[in-house]
Amino acid sequence: MQRVRNEAGSVAAHAADHPTATGSAIAAVGLLGFAVGYMLGVSSAARDRHWYH
Repeated sequence: MQRVRNEAGSVAAHAADHPTATGSAIAAVGLLGFAVGYMLGVSSAARDRHWYH
């Protein structure tokens, strides 16, 4: 458990030292998650439905 705390402290220190890189990484992961969710949503939609039904 101490190893996990040490690692979390190290990550937090790095994030504090490099806020721009941290923000960019979070934004990239968020955009990737949005894209994957969008693709899953589009692929699960019924293909034979039309707007006039």
